Amino acid sequence: MGFIYKFICVISGFITIASTATVDLRCSNFDVTRLSEISYQCGKELTCFFENVHADNETQFVYAADRYVLSYKCLGFVNSTIDQLPVDLFRRYANVEILYAANLGLKSVSRSLFESAGKLVDLHLEGNNITELENFLFYGALNLRRVILSNNKITSIGKDAFKKMTVKPVTLYDNTFQQKLEEIDLANNKLTDIHHDVFVQLNSLIILNLQRNNIRLKYGQFPLTLKRLDLSYNQLKDFTMKQLLSSQLLEELKLNGNFFENAKAEFIFPEAIFQLMHVYRFELSDCFNCMELADILIHFKRINRNIIVQFDNERMNSSNIFGISCVDANDMNQN
Repeated sequence: MGFIYKFICVISGFITIASTATVDLRCSNFDVTRLSEISYQCGKELTCFFENVHADNETQFVYAADRYVLSYKCLGFVNSTIDQLPVDLFRRYANVEILYAANLGLKSVSRSLFESAGKLVDLHLEGNNITELENFLFYGALNLRRVILSNNKITSIGKDAFKKMTVKPVTLYDNTFQQKLEEIDLANNKLTDIHHDVFVQLNSLIILNLQRNNIRLKYGQFPLTLKRLDLSYNQLKDFTMKQLLSSQLLEELKLNGNFFENAKAEFIFPEAIFQLMHVYRFELSDCFNCMELADILIHFKRINRNIIVQFDNERMNSSNIFGISCVDANDMNQN
């Protein structure tokens, strides 16, 4: 699997031996159908998966000779632990469209990794130990459409983390922002404050998952193109739909797990907002006491009979109205 290079140095009369571990990267016969989240995308493409790779920041990666190196569209690491991916990965596998690097224990991702990732479409980095997304991180990934970063330890995102930068501008009028990015998943991280410009500049973003963080919501933070937004379990206590006014194409909004202090229907869901926006599907479990939830549902029926409030099947045994979980006011007073 690997071997050791040894370098002998003489310093002040003493002989020291420095060792650098190397790992031989060779495609395995891994069955891609075991990875349900990418099996559909990779199932019809030529794939290359590396198994049982264990490397730290000092490890050197050596690529095995492979005549199919330019034919692989799907590339990944499984059953492995790696501190950081090899920065020349996309220079070696230049036509890869899907990278699966989930659950590896990655501590960081180098900006240099994506400089040659012009064909990359789908990026899986979930389940790692990444703490920061630096500015221009995805430099060169011009065709990136989906980034999965859930279940990391991300506390900060540079305001230009998703900004598109090309090595050589195509024209003088080339838009400097990512034009194809449609989905970002940042669920289960440690985000609190997100710079206003991080998402608003993404003029093709359709799906954004911020579930289970501790987000402080800002007005005008999301782009016009957004259609599905998950803000569940973020402790949003003073939420109002006015905060999402800039996303007038929004269709689905998940707010469950945020217990609102001001639960007045007209404050959270102003009637005028529905004349400007397209939201028709909500998830509201655990947001209200049951009396307040009843008022919200009546409010929805009065202003728009086509609004759908999702059932929460996992909470069907709790206090609920039509399957939407709520907290009984008497139970709240006892607590």
